[in-house]
Amino acid sequence: MDHDVPVLIVGGGTAGLSASLMLSRLGIRSLLVEQHPGTSDLPKAHIVNLRTMEVLAQFGGVADDIYEQGSALEFMSRVAWYTSFAGPTSLHGREIGHRDSWGGGASSPNYVKASRYRATNLPQLRLEPLLRKYAEQSPLGELRFSHEFVAMTQHDDGAVVTVRDLFTDETYDVCVQYVIGADGGRAVGRILGVTLEGKRDLVNMVSAHIVTDLAGLNPDPSVCIFWLINPDLGGSIGSGVFVKMGGAGWGRNSNEWVYSFAREPHHTSSETHYIVERVRQSAGIPDLQVEVRQVRPWRIESVVADRFSAGRVFLVGDAAHRHPPTGGLGLNTAIQDVHNLAWKLAFVLKGLAGPGLLDSYESERRPVAQRNAAQSLSSFYEHAEIDKAFGYVPGTPPAEAWDALADLFAGGRARELVDAAIHGKRREFSAVNLEIGYCYERGTLIPETLRARSEADPEPSVFKPAGHPGSRMPHVWVGSGAQRCSTFDLTAPDAFTLFVGPDGADWIAAAHNLDSPRGLPLNVVTIGGPEGWGDPAGEWQTVCEVSSSGAVLVRPDQYIAWRCVDIENDPKTVLSAVLEALSHPSQSHSGRTQA
Repeated sequence: MDHDVPVLIVGGGTAGLSASLMLSRLGIRSLLVEQHPGTSDLPKAHIVNLRTMEVLAQFGGVADDIYEQGSALEFMSRVAWYTSFAGPTSLHGREIGHRDSWGGGASSPNYVKASRYRATNLPQLRLEPLLRKYAEQSPLGELRFSHEFVAMTQHDDGAVVTVRDLFTDETYDVCVQYVIGADGGRAVGRILGVTLEGKRDLVNMVSAHIVTDLAGLNPDPSVCIFWLINPDLGGSIGSGVFVKMGGAGWGRNSNEWVYSFAREPHHTSSETHYIVERVRQSAGIPDLQVEVRQVRPWRIESVVADRFSAGRVFLVGDAAHRHPPTGGLGLNTAIQDVHNLAWKLAFVLKGLAGPGLLDSYESERRPVAQRNAAQSLSSFYEHAEIDKAFGYVPGTPPAEAWDALADLFAGGRARELVDAAIHGKRREFSAVNLEIGYCYERGTLIPETLRARSEADPEPSVFKPAGHPGSRMPHVWVGSGAQRCSTFDLTAPDAFTLFVGPDGADWIAAAHNLDSPRGLPLNVVTIGGPEGWGDPAGEWQTVCEVSSSGAVLVRPDQYIAWRCVDIENDPKTVLSAVLEALSHPSQSHSGRTQA
């Protein structure tokens, strides 16, 4: 079969655009088709966490642009719970509680130590145009919006995909070697017969992109999410939540918001006047001026595909997993899916690795998606614990709930319970270990059978870096002065990196004299010693738990593939065997399910 393009990407959202961008930077041609005429016009996801920023920093200037347009940490360092912004009584416009979020306040040291990057707040309607701009800069990535995926047939050496041009209504076939399904599960997964497993249609929600001036009422510019608990409107999900989206600024004068609330299953209105009135009720301002730009009804669900791949097709992002927005894990998981897959596709297409390398995509990413989906759903339901702490449960008469709030504000016995419930929200808002602490137990790595397994339920707000295979490589500052950089700056998205200690000369010689002419691209970096990157305290060796003659092999996606604590008798033989095992796993491409 003659292939028109090596990779076809179905879907032009965050995941699909990231795939186009990453594949181009890895030297792989791709074609992206998206049925809509452009990128999302809804804010939707907005938190871009520090792991995703580490990922995007590998692929050109997009990370810098995201930081330039996104919120500074000072305007997203807290989340808070209020009764409303204003209102007719002394109980309206009152803060119930707040906590640090995404690396702000007391959580800052854990985040700063974990990574050189920080999280930012940038809604999807502004993030996706940035990703598109960078994807379109490369001649290797072609983007066709208003083009619809219609059908697909797989063969031993590729697939034929039928696409419809929605401008002309004409269809055409594209012959490809691999397909990435990034279409949110609209078509590709269904054709493959993929099943989404989990819980669906749990809560009837509405989200609206609104423009409104709360400058005089915004009580704390550091807060990026205001959860409201107004007994007249229900609990914290029913009362509504205001999520800062910037607009005129990111501080007190932010005038763009996403307003979301749960509504009764029988209530289906999404008309503008209904949304405006609901916003006014939640805010406690009867004459508040509100412009409604978009409204989207949706339902809470937590589902993960039973398969992430079938034959030559791979599912990423919402096509593979969908979960509540609580915790901001959805968009980030999607981009990290693509990061895991892109370098593997590039290595196989370039003949640098066998097709069995691609089998590790599902074995590595599906457990992460399962964990993130479960945690997002748990975080959603945990908001009811704050209501319950001061005395509100569904069905509580509003007057009784207001009395309970009055007792809370007067320093009543519920204060301690409410503070404890809000502190418990660290899994949603300060979960650095959830964001970057996930490990791959099996996949493209050489496991260490004697390594102690991690705790079943680790503290989410504390991240402990590790050097064992399957873990994200540690961030350590090395060098000094103008040459000071993070170990993350010393990796490349298109090569493995062998980090060696000051006594690692034999490893260096082995890397330069490998026998395999078709081996994996390999760079060597020395940490410590007069010839290496300065690390006078030996932090790299300590955190990786290797000696001065040890070695750590890091994959292109910045995960550790193999570690040698002390130098072996024959480094060349050992290193050759490791690289061969990683690039040509015993399980072949044909071993995966064909559709």
